[in-house]
Amino acid sequence: MANIIQNQTGNKNVSSDFTRVMMSVKSNIMRDLHVADICKVTSIKNDAYGITTYMCTSIEDGSRTIQAFAVSNITVNVGNAVLVLFCDDDIRANYRRVKSSQATLNKETTNKHSTEYGIIVGII
Repeated sequence: MANIIQNQTGNKNVSSDFTRVMMSVKSNIMRDLHVADICKVTSIKNDAYGITTYMCTSIEDGSRTIQAFAVSNITVNVGNAVLVLFCDDDIRANYRRVKSSQATLNKETTNKHSTEYGIIVGII
């Protein structure tokens, strides 16, 4: 059933049950879409391959820990507030392969927009 709604600018729009359902779906999708977060670096680890991993805690949700890597031109220290761009999965295996001139692995990622792994793109 369509209803005519007049908005604040005086324009008339047709509202329908379908439109309301689609707006609700959009709201749910946007709530689960994770792109970036501001985090505090809590520790720094180096693995046997020479890859530095920064353990970060979300400023928004202190219980969420993120494993992150920094872009090459940034020096990150414990206690820094950083901007982390999220990755869908743990990229360490492919990073090691690229550094040793090997082909990357193509793996199916089912946990899209995960908040567990990321890349530090800047210090706040």
